[in-house]
Amino acid sequence: MQKDIFGYESMAELAKELAKRTGIKKEEAIGQFCFEVLRANICEKSCALKCSLKTGKQTIDRHVTILRSNGKEIPVSVSTSILKNEKGKFVGRVESFRDLSTIEELKKEIKKSYTFESGEEAKKLAKRFDFEEEQPVVDSVYYYYKSAKDPNLTLFIDSVHLNFQLRYNYTENQSILNLGQIASKEEAIENVQNYLEYTNLIDNSILKGKVTTEPLTYDDRLKKMVTATSLSAAHAVKIHYFRNDLEGMPVLPDEYDKSYNYAIYAKTLGVQLENVLEISYTFWPIAENEYGTYPLISGEKAYEALVSGKAEVIKKGNNGNLVNIRKIYLAYYDSSTPQLYLQPIFVFEGDNDFVAYYQAVAPEYTE
Repeated sequence: MQKDIFGYESMAELAKELAKRTGIKKEEAIGQFCFEVLRANICEKSCALKCSLKTGKQTIDRHVTILRSNGKEIPVSVSTSILKNEKGKFVGRVESFRDLSTIEELKKEIKKSYTFESGEEAKKLAKRFDFEEEQPVVDSVYYYYKSAKDPNLTLFIDSVHLNFQLRYNYTENQSILNLGQIASKEEAIENVQNYLEYTNLIDNSILKGKVTTEPLTYDDRLKKMVTATSLSAAHAVKIHYFRNDLEGMPVLPDEYDKSYNYAIYAKTLGVQLENVLEISYTFWPIAENEYGTYPLISGEKAYEALVSGKAEVIKKGNNGNLVNIRKIYLAYYDSSTPQLYLQPIFVFEGDNDFVAYYQAVAPEYTE
């Protein structure tokens, strides 16, 4: 940008994407004052660039609206910074924008869901599980069903996001765990996937991501399922469904190798949902075409954070105080709670199943 004697900014360059958002051609914008092009609601009284120039501080992710050439308001976030050379002398300034249109639409949909419609959608979902005649216990936006045919079968629904957990209480009916041996993990994967595809219960992208299995056996002393030594010793198989990689980077949940989205498969002939003991579904849509640009710390800085105890240890594994780190790479963090953006993280993998996470975005952009 260039500055006139009155302190207003005129456009010296306009990115192609921003030209598309404003509806003004690049060649038409060059030389115009920035407020004539952007027409943001902060231009005249609290220009972000002027604030950065006056204070010497960055503006990070400030939410404003700009006005397109057709009069339509576009929600954007603005970030600004002052450019200096190696001697610390001012050489220029830069202002970047991120279109928030899709995110704002998602917010509206979520807000809309906190209405009578959300309860109706929850009832429709329950009906697909054959909970048609049952009356749910309702707590705010959460619906809890118990099967009239078999009280051991329950369904919990978050009516806002339509996330759910279907569970059979096998601790009260352990006989269903001894109906037959599972031939292979492939059998479990195929049967559960066929069921999920047929009922159309979950986002189809989940079924196209990485799938892992875990043999389970029922521990009568602990009254719960634990990892079995082998499939031949298993009562059930837990199938984990992970999101697809994004931009070549894995999308990892809180527990690294244990997904929020899973099913427990067993030979359960006679149970209302044949061969399925449990289905857990926690999924937040990702606006893959919306993104922001933030500086990342180096791998060396992330490793220093790990050594100094600042990283989040996800799995200590069978290790003492010393761990050999064998692999460091970037991934996206898939939160168990709704979030507007996927945050990049550094992942550390070490001997004996050690795993740790550390945020990759420079701390000044997250504080």
